[in-house]
Amino acid sequence: SDRLREDELDSLVLQGGQDSTVEEVLSEFRSDRGPRILLSTEVGAEGVDLQFCRLLVNYDLPWNPMRVEQRIGRLDRIGQVAEKIIVWTLLHKDTIDFRIHEILFRKLDVFQKYLGDCEEVVAKEVRELTRTLLSGKLTEAEQSAQIERTALSIENVRRQEMALEEEAPGLTAYGDYILERVSYARDMGRWLSAGDLDSYVVENLNRLYPGTRVSRVRSGASGDEKTERNGHVVDLDLAPRARAEFERFLVAGGSRQYSRLGTANGAVRCRFTSRTDEGARAHGEVVTQFHPIVQFVGRKLNEPEESERLAAAVAARVDGRGVAGDGRGLSGGAYVLVVSRMRIEGLQETTHLRFAGERIEPDRAVLGGGEAEWLATMVMEKGERWLGARGAVDGGAVVRTAERLFRNLGKRLEAVTQAEQARNEDRVKVQVETIDRQIRRSRDAMSQQAREHRERANEHRERGEQLDATRRENLARGVETRLGREVAKLEAKKAEALEKRVVRYNPLEEIAAAVVQVRE
Repeated sequence: SDRLREDELDSLVLQGGQDSTVEEVLSEFRSDRGPRILLSTEVGAEGVDLQFCRLLVNYDLPWNPMRVEQRIGRLDRIGQVAEKIIVWTLLHKDTIDFRIHEILFRKLDVFQKYLGDCEEVVAKEVRELTRTLLSGKLTEAEQSAQIERTALSIENVRRQEMALEEEAPGLTAYGDYILERVSYARDMGRWLSAGDLDSYVVENLNRLYPGTRVSRVRSGASGDEKTERNGHVVDLDLAPRARAEFERFLVAGGSRQYSRLGTANGAVRCRFTSRTDEGARAHGEVVTQFHPIVQFVGRKLNEPEESERLAAAVAARVDGRGVAGDGRGLSGGAYVLVVSRMRIEGLQETTHLRFAGERIEPDRAVLGGGEAEWLATMVMEKGERWLGARGAVDGGAVVRTAERLFRNLGKRLEAVTQAEQARNEDRVKVQVETIDRQIRRSRDAMSQQAREHRERANEHRERGEQLDATRRENLARGVETRLGREVAKLEAKKAEALEKRVVRYNPLEEIAAAVVQVRE
């Protein structure tokens, strides 16, 4: 204030702890007869309206760029009549402030173009940087290195945010569907159990790879609380061909998780459990639904020669009480149960299982879809082999009923296909919109970088620094080349998504049939 007065410039001071209130100082400053300059501490950076001003001078530059944005926001408000707001920032060359501005702010300019308000992202990094630089323990070179590390850290956050946004179509488009299916599974009581995993892995390995040996250490009834907590424990010794193929599966990147099953010579103790938070225990290798052996079996079953195989017909007996899930249960008798599968390929492949069932003795009664699925669930979880089925029911009637049920399932898929088509169109729309946003942001950010390099090149030419000018021109061309490659990649991804706008339906597959005796 005194220096300005020496130059015959009147000014006002706004700071904390002064006698005059903020409103009084601003009222005098706004007055036509008041001083034309306001000197303010950070008190004037928040909660005040300065839209009647058009010039901001940053003398003491905050290292957190959002503090500068807050200062500018005092002027750039509704009611601002100036066509342009001018912001001057005073920096001393070869100081920490100058290096921060050159390194950190330039990167954050790009960062902010992508993410907008970045206060939450950078606040922690800037606080740590401030504490380190003001400690007085670093040399000039170490200070520059620390600033570079901070800029890199913030840039990494930006890249992670962009990666998440790129995946957003998958997350947002499937969110409601996933919640719907989880709720449905809970209502149906069909949470994946340790016994399910045990049966899925062991039975399929035995069938696919003869010579696989299994020795049971501990198991229990599926759904039993103690069993679910402790898991099914087995000693699993893969057949030589199974071990070799599983090892190739691991090496080829089929799974990021290590497993001794692919390398051990002999049996490996495995504990099948539905608890995904389990760590290693004395009971051996933990096998959850995310274990690579489960992925390996699943991939093997999806091979054409396996996926087209109709499961052998099953004859089972179950207790009918509570089967239907409504407290009434199913009436006793002999039932025919069939399961079909339909694969739908769009932006993402989905699989739908359809169930149908009908009682054939003592009299005929068609099951609803929910009842049929309940019956299939009970057969899988608690079914016993019905050894006397061949003499108890008419085999011809079972076959004819199963064929008719399979045909009826094929006729009732129109609603499923229409719903899947609508969901797929939503996924494609979200993906295309996301890609378009990425293209716009990339063009804005990288075009700005190229312009800045060319401006610097012109400055070097004016000073006769031709080598530096050439280097800057090369940098500008490099940015434009990267932009072209990035846009081409995004456009290709967009075209791929649009090609999958219309879903493709694979023929309905008949995957299982059963005759079930329900006991009352």
